[in-house]
Amino acid sequence: MPTIRIPKEHWEKVWETLGQVGPIHRISKDYLYVVSERHLEVLKERNLPYTLEGENPGDANR
Repeated sequence: MPTIRIPKEHWEKVWETLGQVGPIHRISKDYLYVVSERHLEVLKERNLPYTLEGENPGDANR
């Protein structure tokens, strides 16, 4: 599953959106979360900032 980093200044909006899509898992106090592919699709559709960590980092959105 993909791991993303949410920018601190956008955390609230991104977190709210992710929660509406489905469960996510926080893995670090550094705003790192394990999400589903569907979460990534929604973040891209809504043009919300995140950084893809680990798996396929070249696919990072913002």
